Amino acid sequence: MKGGNFQNRIYLDNAATSFPKPQAVIQKTLMGLYNYSGNPGRGGHSVSKDASRAIFSMRLAAADFFQTSREENVIVTGNTTHALNIALKSILRQGQRVLCSNIEHNAVRRVLLCLEKTRDIKIFTFDALLDDSAVLQSIEDGIKRKKASVVVLPHASNICSRILPLEKIGKICRENGACLVVDGAQSAGHVPIFFDDWGIDALCISGHKGLFAPAGIGLLIVSEKFKELEKGSDALITGGAGIDSESPEMPEVYPEHLEAGTLSAPLAMGLEAGIRLVSSIGIKKIAEKEILLGNLAKQIISSRKEAVIYRPDLEGGIVSFNLRGISPERAAEYFDSFGICLRAGLHCAPTAHQSIGSFLEFGGSLRLSAGYFNTPCDIQRFGQVLLSMPLK
Repeated sequence: MKGGNFQNRIYLDNAATSFPKPQAVIQKTLMGLYNYSGNPGRGGHSVSKDASRAIFSMRLAAADFFQTSREENVIVTGNTTHALNIALKSILRQGQRVLCSNIEHNAVRRVLLCLEKTRDIKIFTFDALLDDSAVLQSIEDGIKRKKASVVVLPHASNICSRILPLEKIGKICRENGACLVVDGAQSAGHVPIFFDDWGIDALCISGHKGLFAPAGIGLLIVSEKFKELEKGSDALITGGAGIDSESPEMPEVYPEHLEAGTLSAPLAMGLEAGIRLVSSIGIKKIAEKEILLGNLAKQIISSRKEAVIYRPDLEGGIVSFNLRGISPERAAEYFDSFGICLRAGLHCAPTAHQSIGSFLEFGGSLRLSAGYFNTPCDIQRFGQVLLSMPLK
């Protein structure tokens, strides 16, 4: 199968980005391109005002969805990586100590390593693949004994279906005065997130994964504590904000303080449509279906004696595995020749692969990531190709 014939293609790479996009999202984004493409906040005319209203409507929807009471603290970004750069570079000062996990995506890992060089921050790591009680103890020890003032972690892993107990982690951080930064790329739209109640200080997400939005828009949701910690830091990006144009500095008010440059009303409308679609389906229903598909995939994969499944005890739509006798890349090419879309390699998370044991022997893994719009038939078809794959 070649080219763009998607009708017979089985897409199982939803952890990278959700596909296909729902019609409700496509239609709302197209409506934005047709009717809401003015420059928001950059004019008193109706076209500009309409674009501003569209973005504000998305902020309200996001604030409600993620359960935060202050919509002005919902910052529009380009993606999770952009949001994490803003968050970490805004609050980590010279010589501070930060605690992160051993399953971080490069969106966190590379930012921290950059700050280690430029600001001499000290990085400590906890094992996120231990059971919940051990994880909680490790985080508390990291704050108390290693004096970490910032904790950054993925709510959900991008290489296996590990979901961290974020509510309890937030409680520990709150009780011990640590700032909690959350990489929510893999959890937003898949599991509930209660920003205010869980004591999160910065939630970083992309729209294009579990929220079904187009690529190019994400969110950074911040707490009042974050805003206090951010004061006096150098803004990651400066420029036009639509207000206080006479000042040489970025505006002090949020969200404009962290939003330099023109925002996309069409993408905001697509994101709002995705948020509302997830809400209408129900996160519980989405999670249940992804667990069902993930369990079915593991059952099929385990029928090949050459198969190695990483953390098969974890339930969810992400399944990382390998087949002894073939590299992940060659196996992915074989699947693709039959119209099955998987991802092979390190998935931008090398330390995570070191932690699960796929790094040394295979240099990564094959990753199947089922989404809500996949079906058991998709997994069965994947299984037919898997069982037919020649090795060596």
